[in-house]
Amino acid sequence: MNSPGPPQTISQLLREGGGHTDRDLMRALSMSHPKLKSCEADPSLFTLRDLVLLAALVGRPVGDVVKIALVQAEHNPEVVEEREKAKSQIVGRKRQPRKPKGEVSL
Repeated sequence: MNSPGPPQTISQLLREGGGHTDRDLMRALSMSHPKLKSCEADPSLFTLRDLVLLAALVGRPVGDVVKIALVQAEHNPEVVEEREKAKSQIVGRKRQPRKPKGEVSL
């Protein structure tokens, strides 16, 4: 699949040039076929190790591969929902302003 311009998704990146089959990727990443397909659909499931290996396999800089994964993950509604949930969990814990020592709370 030769698409014009740079790849926009991890799937396009993996298919770029037609050099690697799913089996090749599964062996290199030490993952099952269902896991590979779920990571392609949601790149936030890839570990940093996986992204570094993918960059080596496709012959691209690690930063480019990570950037593609991040852009695709940011458009995934589940990832956005999890990010917002995580942000709401930290509010009110250690972010409360401290009261001056002379002030007593009632």
